[in-house]
Amino acid sequence: MPKKLWILFTLLICYDYIKAQQEIIGIDLLEKKRYVEIPFQYINGHIVLDVMFHDIFPVKFIFDTGAQNTVLFEKSYVDVFDLKSDRFIPLRGADLTSTIQASIVRNVRMKLDGIKKVDRDILVLPTNFLKLEEMIGINVIGIIGAEFFRNLIIKIDYERQKLTLFEPNLFNEKNLKNFYQLPADFEDNKFYIKSAIRVNNLSKVKDVRLLMDTGASLSFLLNTNSDTTLSVPQKILPSILGQGLGGPILGYIGKVHRFSIDSFSFPNILTYFQDDNFVIVGEKNNQRNGLLGNQVLSRFTIFVDYFRGRVFMKPQKNYNKDFKYDLSGLTLHAFGPELNHFFIKAVLDDSPASDIGLMAGDEIVKVGFWGAWRYDLESLTAKLASKPGKKIKLEIKREGKKYKKELLLRDLFN
Repeated sequence: MPKKLWILFTLLICYDYIKAQQEIIGIDLLEKKRYVEIPFQYINGHIVLDVMFHDIFPVKFIFDTGAQNTVLFEKSYVDVFDLKSDRFIPLRGADLTSTIQASIVRNVRMKLDGIKKVDRDILVLPTNFLKLEEMIGINVIGIIGAEFFRNLIIKIDYERQKLTLFEPNLFNEKNLKNFYQLPADFEDNKFYIKSAIRVNNLSKVKDVRLLMDTGASLSFLLNTNSDTTLSVPQKILPSILGQGLGGPILGYIGKVHRFSIDSFSFPNILTYFQDDNFVIVGEKNNQRNGLLGNQVLSRFTIFVDYFRGRVFMKPQKNYNKDFKYDLSGLTLHAFGPELNHFFIKAVLDDSPASDIGLMAGDEIVKVGFWGAWRYDLESLTAKLASKPGKKIKLEIKREGKKYKKELLLRDLFN
């Protein structure tokens, strides 16, 4: 499945963690059952949960193990209920210059599909500057962080698209048969996986500490300034990594010779690099070398033990098969009421897209013989990652005029 990197959140939050009834959070979801199941959709590299928000609105949130708290992007959802803010906190962007004031709203009722409703304290942004719906092609209004599931054991089954929540004191360790416990640190309700990379076949193996982040659709990302000995491949390409307070977060993509988690190894894996620090909601600075995202995580079934601070993985068949990635040089965003219209956000230099004169701001109105509206963003980006040498006919609209183009896909790293 192709993936442009869309880091879910790039904020530095200057506040103490949202306080709540720590002893019952998570356990209150179970209704005295040993376990419950929550279905999810795996869309464009994100775990998407259906939520009934404050008893009225059926909405979608993303499950994000890399975030501490639950965050609402759309302030209108609390305004309509006249829910009052407990206090305001400053949010500082990844560029360390842009700042906005967000609010903490207490006791918001949330019901996930398949389990009882609960009250949670949430962080509310003053405006939806992320526009995440454009990036992943579905209308998502927030993220559910690790605090929501505190004290539980969670099984993430990407193949069945199910989260299973277990009561830790009633958990049968036989559930972990054939699973491997990973070397990991557990801090502030988040997991940091000890991994290793070899940038090229002549370089030394480098140990790295990666935040386990189901809110990121990438394979893995390295913050190159987190360690002076971290290097980058000889060939790297500029890329938009995500969206922050100050605008797009810029970085690079390239292939590293080998990436390993314990005994699980991935050759020639597409890797994302960023020079500047960024941190996820509630995360302290300078405590990791990067993050591990869903492109890798989705190739395993995972147990996340928030009660005892453990993480286990079992590989799927052919877990280390080649990753698909964009072969066009295009970054696409979705728009419109149904998010089935598409415009070009960015064009990579010296790529198939730039070769035929495609430009940022162009709208794609036709793909082959079909109107672009027949696609969703995931299927369209998949088409752009199919195979080198494939020709794709496009019709684009620019300043009211239509033009026919033909893309010839190629591997940008060869």
